Amino acid sequence: MYISKSVLIIFAGFGFAYLSYHIFSLIRDLAYYAKHKEKLYTSKQREIFSLNQRIAKLEKEKSYLELQLQEITETMIKNLQEKS
Repeated sequence: MYISKSVLIIFAGFGFAYLSYHIFSLIRDLAYYAKHKEKLYTSKQREIFSLNQRIAKLEKEKSYLELQLQEITETMIKNLQEKS
């Protein structure tokens, strides 16, 4: 039985995606276990963990942007005072 190269490439792509997903899940679970000393048991707990990570990242970005806004505002006030 002959299987064409394109079919093999498609199967290889699916296999790579499947393997990548499970490696990522394993790394995420190990990171959670290292931090909390307990396992993630359900997909809901995994989703909550991922969302908490995203929230932490967004809070850092928010703090940085607020600092940048404060610096821009101070610079604008300083420039307006110099022109007055």
